[in-house]
Amino acid sequence: MTYKTLKSAYADGWRDIDRRFEYGGIQIVVKNHVLVKQPLRAFSQTSWAARGRKVKRGAEPHAILCHLMGGKKMVTYGVYRQDQTEATPAERERL
Repeated sequence: MTYKTLKSAYADGWRDIDRRFEYGGIQIVVKNHVLVKQPLRAFSQTSWAARGRKVKRGAEPHAILCHLMGGKKMVTYGVYRQDQTEATPAERERL
């Protein structure tokens, strides 16, 4: 389907992609806006570890994110796509 307005695309379930931590999915461009349905999400090394995966050696982050913690300390970390990770030995045994 072709959309003439952003409003009609949004009404049909499309939304703007957040390239900092989303990738893939079904993407279209409407009036110079990249819209997406069913995107995948990139996670930090810690989040992937909690999911039973580890980041591959030498993998470059998909993006670098920053958060202000408690209004005092800036924390910067990389996020990685699933194709940049591999299952840990425990996760491989579970599968």
